[in-house]
Amino acid sequence: VSTATVSNVLNNTGKVGARTQRHVLATVKRLGYVPDVHARRLASNNRRTLGIIVSDVENPFFPEIIKSFETRARELGYDAILGDTNYEPRRTQEAAERMMEHKVGGVAIMTSEISMQLIHELAERRIAVTFLDLAPARRYMSNLRIDYASGIEQILRHLRGNGHRHIAFIAGREGLKSNMVREEAYERTMRELGLKSGPILRGDLRFEGGVQAGITIAKLK
Repeated sequence: VSTATVSNVLNNTGKVGARTQRHVLATVKRLGYVPDVHARRLASNNRRTLGIIVSDVENPFFPEIIKSFETRARELGYDAILGDTNYEPRRTQEAAERMMEHKVGGVAIMTSEISMQLIHELAERRIAVTFLDLAPARRYMSNLRIDYASGIEQILRHLRGNGHRHIAFIAGREGLKSNMVREEAYERTMRELGLKSGPILRGDLRFEGGVQAGITIAKLK
């Protein structure tokens, strides 16, 4: 049969008779043929792949997000690819380039290490970009805003309501806007609660086996 007939059978267009369709499918099964989905999408310019870029897959914050992202992508008929930057600008650049090479339809950026230049480059290629607190929303760019201050206030009032008075603050990487907002909210709320601010622990916190090494949230004696 012609290549067009095989294509119609594999794409289930309904243009091929039942007898020919059975013959083609039997031959496909006998040969162990598997369609090259990537090549098909390149040929049709059908962007059915989404990407997600995160800072650190070992950070307990990210696995649930990645799992939910992949699950929802599958439900919508998309494949998903993952990029991990490990807080390194070079790997962030490589992750963004990989998304462009795969011609993804959209990418969720869950890292602060990516530059606005890279974000604009993705958007210029008509790749929808969604990120956290990095820039204002515009064409092909969406921004998920998080109320960090409210979150810190709720946590502190909860701890105070349970009798805790000596409460420390574990800071993230220096220079992060989100961390500065959380720290300011911590100091302000502690004053409002009539408590003395506890130690502020800083540094590049690493994760081992999914558990943050040496750090627990507890009442300080």
